[in-house]
Amino acid sequence: MRDEDILKYVPRGRKNARSRHIIAKEAGVSERVFRDMVNRLNRQSDHDLIIADQNRGGYFLPKFPEDEEYCNAYINQTFSRANKEKTKALAMKRKLKKQMERHREMPGQLTLDLEGGTNG
Repeated sequence: MRDEDILKYVPRGRKNARSRHIIAKEAGVSERVFRDMVNRLNRQSDHDLIIADQNRGGYFLPKFPEDEEYCNAYINQTFSRANKEKTKALAMKRKLKKQMERHREMPGQLTLDLEGGTNG
């Protein structure tokens, strides 16, 4: 199934949003495949945006003008989530670097082998 084929299973308008489970089942794909298809389609500029309604738990193609405000809020939330993930990743990178520096052996440092091997 091509990614574009999934569009015929996604309803138009937020009030008609349908769950990922139902759409995936009707399309004959797994929920993971459905999510991946949606993500690819949303990165391409030549297809309608597919929105996941966080409140009602379903996917839909926006109907304008009534869904415009929700779509803008959804996109802002996505940016916010991405910024938080970036901040988390940068903090984790700094923490890992510090941990590695603490545990790096110093030149000439002796190690204690408690299993009876050679020291050095």
